[in-house]
Amino acid sequence: MLMTELTITPDFRPLGKSGLSVFPIAYGMWRFAGTSPEVALAKLNAALDVGITLFDTADIYGVEGGGSVGGSEKLFGKAMALDKSMRDRMVIATKGGIVIGLPYDSTAEHLTKTCETSLQRMGIDAFILSGYPHKQKCDLFARYVLPKLNHQPLQF
Repeated sequence: MLMTELTITPDFRPLGKSGLSVFPIAYGMWRFAGTSPEVALAKLNAALDVGITLFDTADIYGVEGGGSVGGSEKLFGKAMALDKSMRDRMVIATKGGIVIGLPYDSTAEHLTKTCETSLQRMGIDAFILSGYPHKQKCDLFARYVLPKLNHQPLQF
């Protein structure tokens, strides 16, 4: 089957075992940074208006093009602050563990700090963990890191 032959219905799909259902297409925020909060808000509203509910970000998003770590999350938070009601219509997924120059830091201490910082940047109190640590083996993460993150206000 060719990609041009794929059909996607707007029916919501379960998001893993989270108990949440989302639109079948996510809004990837890799290149979200670099604009004003007002323009970012318009982009978010356009996505919500077509039914997108899952917004995928990462602490590393925003670095490309000379930006800073967390640039996408910061802008995302500023845009959501302009319309606090939109948060209720979103499922936010984020990732972490990439450290420029390492390339990964999968320690519990680093990932705990990454989670806390992501929450602060976005101005939210919970998100879905999606690939923590970014591109690493999830079985090791689940065994050694997740138990240390249980005190965090996160959804799995």
